Amino acid sequence: MIKKKLLYIFLIFAAIFAISGIYLIFSDYENKKIKFIKDNTPFLIKEFLRKTIFYIPIHYRNHQALNIENIILTDKNNLLYLENLKYKNLLEFGKKEKFKINLKNKTYQITKYRLPFFNKKDIYANKTKGYLEIHKNKIIVTFGSGKIIYLNKDDLNKEVFTHKIIPNNLLDLDLFNQKIKWTGIKDTKIINDKIFISVTKEIKKNCYTISVLSAKINLDFLKFEDFFDSDQCVTTDKKIKAFKYFAGYQTGGRITNYRNDLVLTVGDFNDWTLPQNKDSIFGKILAIDLKSKKSKILSLGHRNPQGLFLVNDRKLLVSTEHGPKGGDEVNIIKLIHEDSQLVKNYGWPKASYGVHYDVVPINSFTKKIAPLYKSHKKYGFIEPAKVFTPSIGISEIISYELSENKNSYFVSSLKEKKLFKLNFDNEFKNPKIDETLVINERIRDIIFDKSLNKYYMYLENTPSIGILSIEN
Repeated sequence: MIKKKLLYIFLIFAAIFAISGIYLIFSDYENKKIKFIKDNTPFLIKEFLRKTIFYIPIHYRNHQALNIENIILTDKNNLLYLENLKYKNLLEFGKKEKFKINLKNKTYQITKYRLPFFNKKDIYANKTKGYLEIHKNKIIVTFGSGKIIYLNKDDLNKEVFTHKIIPNNLLDLDLFNQKIKWTGIKDTKIINDKIFISVTKEIKKNCYTISVLSAKINLDFLKFEDFFDSDQCVTTDKKIKAFKYFAGYQTGGRITNYRNDLVLTVGDFNDWTLPQNKDSIFGKILAIDLKSKKSKILSLGHRNPQGLFLVNDRKLLVSTEHGPKGGDEVNIIKLIHEDSQLVKNYGWPKASYGVHYDVVPINSFTKKIAPLYKSHKKYGFIEPAKVFTPSIGISEIISYELSENKNSYFVSSLKEKKLFKLNFDNEFKNPKIDETLVINERIRDIIFDKSLNKYYMYLENTPSIGILSIEN
């Protein structure tokens, strides 16, 4: 009995001693009482305690201090990087480069001009991402930060670079935080006399969605207003069993139009529960009526659709999509059905020819919600028309207008920094890579100018506008 009491007394004393020691370790050194205790404890006792009882708490404290220092240094490094980008761009915008690509008795001519993306007021708004559209004799460039400029096609055709800023109210609307790298503009599209943009929007604290805004085209000032908004959002705080369950880069946001609809891709933000949920807008391709602004689902089961091209004479969309590791897709979406029950399902996250990234825990939840079956058809989903394994960082897709083959497309890539010429047969099946053009920059966007028979590419690394044509 006495032994038990002594043991209890010892354990209580040890617990008090340990708690007191840990308190001293994590206490502010400026506290006079704490400082007195630390200063008057014999050196040998302090060393013994550091190497034994308080070994883990001390290393934990040091680890926390290093983490804080790393965050501070990372932020400073990022600011220096953005400062460097800004000043380099101020010196180099308008700079011209030329090169040729010789393939199969054809010579492609590429001319690049550095674009003025810089922002003098907000260092975090110096983002190199951007998108292109054509309006009459102008090329509209919308940067991810919200800055908008136009270039004169006639000047570019004469190999002269000129630009003008188009003032707008996007920053006044406070849609997103410039400090967060993945936020911002996701695409731009001109339909009739209006310009539409898709943008990430924080509708409540740490909860994001994709919205569409529109403005009547006015090169003196663009006043954007809400066109399509949703009260649905994905929170950055959501987790699956200690795995962070959010990815702001998986937003989609690509825009095109079909008849009286604006067509919008919406990514899943890495919430695997949403793409198969017909009550959710996430992981979908939507059709939004340009007049009523009512939306309907054209297709579901998407991860991060990055490209859209309308094949009008066939009433179908060709869509490109970022898959997981090794699973980029080209999908064919038919536009002939009206009944929502006939909405086609492309499988994500149930089916994919890619695999989960290494950071994803393969547990019971993952196996149930995102098993990544290798057959789509077997489980009732639409098979992709083309899969890129390994992934190319797929982006926009557009018809190849420089030949007579109507079933040829340019597929642009971010990771590979290439244009892939993809040919389908007459039945729009059996796609094959015919040519590969090495551009050596991330290709974010590509549009075609029918009047000049040229392609314009948004090249993200420098960033530049790249003009591609076939040399006669």
